[in-house]
Amino acid sequence: MHWFDRQGRDLGAFDQPRTFAQFRLAPDGHRVAVAIPDWTRGSRSIWILEAARPPVRFTYADTHDWDPVWSFDGRRIGFASYRNGPLDLFVKDADGAAVEAPLVLSESQKDFGGWSPDGWYIAYRDVRDNSVGDIIVAETANPSKTIELSKTPQADERLPRFSGDGKWIAYVSEETGREEVIVPPFPPTGSRWQISVDGGDEPEWRGDGRELFYLARGADQAHRCGAQLDRAAESAALIDRFVLLLERDLPAHDGVGHLRGQDLIVRHGHDVL
Repeated sequence: MHWFDRQGRDLGAFDQPRTFAQFRLAPDGHRVAVAIPDWTRGSRSIWILEAARPPVRFTYADTHDWDPVWSFDGRRIGFASYRNGPLDLFVKDADGAAVEAPLVLSESQKDFGGWSPDGWYIAYRDVRDNSVGDIIVAETANPSKTIELSKTPQADERLPRFSGDGKWIAYVSEETGREEVIVPPFPPTGSRWQISVDGGDEPEWRGDGRELFYLARGADQAHRCGAQLDRAAESAALIDRFVLLLERDLPAHDGVGHLRGQDLIVRHGHDVL
């Protein structure tokens, strides 16, 4: 993982190279939660990385734990796990002191997307039998109480991300026939805006919700981190677009990364599983 500034300059590595799957930056900008495989056991666990410190194991189930997501206050980490059969959603205090607790248990596969800033809601992808997912928002205190943010029978939707002000949820939809970044308001009103052009993936908000970064998938922007300027006040109407050019080309499986102030942390090369 490397830090980059808005001009695309490489600010240095966050940690030594290692193999991992999903990763999410903590709100304090100093810790990263990652899913690291154990090849001997055929499993994955959540670990916490911090620069210049040894990695700390966070989950211990002998199965696949992944999709770690920090709450906005940094006190909790949600994740998905196969420990009960289907991919269910769990939560655990970030200090590791308490045992993880189930959040959403069902027969369908689920991918953890994000927390609302106040911690009252989580957003996740609920996968139907035909491997097509919808975006669901559930109350953390009563996960059976849900809001269906999207439902397109033939189109997959994934990677829901709450904005820092809690007014918007960005997600990726294939409704147009290719991946695009979509933003509806929250709570939903029926309105929504397509933010990306010619393809978009892996949306991440700036902390105040005024900018939305994503990975551009268009032919003329392949392997670059794209960014969307958005005055997320009363509407998500497009104000401007700009592209972040990185010093090195990013392979297609690399992400837009996560934000700390004006800088991005990006996975690349040997870091990626």
